[in-house]
Amino acid sequence: QILLPQVTRLQQDVARTPSKLRGERVILEASVLPNYLANSYFPAELFRQADLVPVGTRAATAPYETAKHPPEERPTKAYLLAGDERSLSMIAGLLRGEGDARGPAAAVRESLRQLDLIRLPLAEEVLRSQPPTHEGELITWEAVLHPPIAATGRPSESERGAIMEKWASWVKSLGGEVAEKYERTIKGMTFMPVRLPSDAGPEAVRFNPLRALRPMPHIRPIPTSPLRIRTTKGQPLPPPGQRPQSDVRVAVFDGGVDETVPHLAPFASNIDLTPEPPEPDAVAHGTMVTGAVLYGPLEAGQQLATPDVGVDHYRVVPAPSSEPWDVDLFWILDRIEEVITQNDYRVVNLSLGPELCVDEDDEPHAWTARLDELTGERGTLFISAVGNNGERDAAS
Repeated sequence: QILLPQVTRLQQDVARTPSKLRGERVILEASVLPNYLANSYFPAELFRQADLVPVGTRAATAPYETAKHPPEERPTKAYLLAGDERSLSMIAGLLRGEGDARGPAAAVRESLRQLDLIRLPLAEEVLRSQPPTHEGELITWEAVLHPPIAATGRPSESERGAIMEKWASWVKSLGGEVAEKYERTIKGMTFMPVRLPSDAGPEAVRFNPLRALRPMPHIRPIPTSPLRIRTTKGQPLPPPGQRPQSDVRVAVFDGGVDETVPHLAPFASNIDLTPEPPEPDAVAHGTMVTGAVLYGPLEAGQQLATPDVGVDHYRVVPAPSSEPWDVDLFWILDRIEEVITQNDYRVVNLSLGPELCVDEDDEPHAWTARLDELTGERGTLFISAVGNNGERDAAS
């Protein structure tokens, strides 16, 4: 009674979706009742029978139901599934009671009880935020597209090419363009910058293979908190050694380091990756970060011990101003990836990052996805500064 009308509407919605706004399969969203969140409830046989391919999950809410208490809205998840018209026909048949009343078909039908909603993803779920800019102003957005699943049910590079061609055409029809130069594929998902009018978001997210669209996050500004004011009064004494106590090097990506500071000079190297000249505030921040990595918390007048490790400080701020796109985030990510893949750093410090709240329930974005991939591939430990702009959203 609950799901069959939803599936019927979904079939109608899929039939109305033009070819230019979908792939060979469409992305569906199936919310799970909170009663069925344990991994043992994963409806693998249902997905197999209906030829539905899971491509991710998304945070959701649904009623938690028990025999003794009224339903209560609780956090849950929604499966993101790549299916086609045959998949929906199979589910509709199960909901109508078609097939054997016992055996495998009955077990598959029973697993449908886990679901609360079946639908196409909502526009407000895909469009993560609306920029506060002048109507029609051309801005840079970050687009995240689902893994491309072909009609065969397998990931397909040819399907990816077809979807990206349709996406570029759709963006162009809305008065924008895509930045193919910065297209990146991570764990099957495609991340890329696009230029679109600031009011084109609601129309752009009609493109079904699109998982998320947000105004391109900026690299957060260098903090200028009064707590970070520099002073020469009561500085600790430089350590006696002239080289670190081990050969271990920690990579730091920041705004540069002042190599004239005697506490740092023998233990830290400064490597310029950006062609832009150093900015004093950025160098001051990078110098403090490097000092924190080498020595930890300090006390005025103390005698510093020779650091256990050395620091290779890579200056990536400011990003090149010659880049016509607003893609500082992508440019810095590329530099980080290049350094990490060409060197054997076990520990990397990032006291910079995107100026947005990183929430585990939020949609993936390039920064977290690429760093997570590097961690998995190389075993690198990333240390990330958090909370620098937390005064904007205390709850987050």
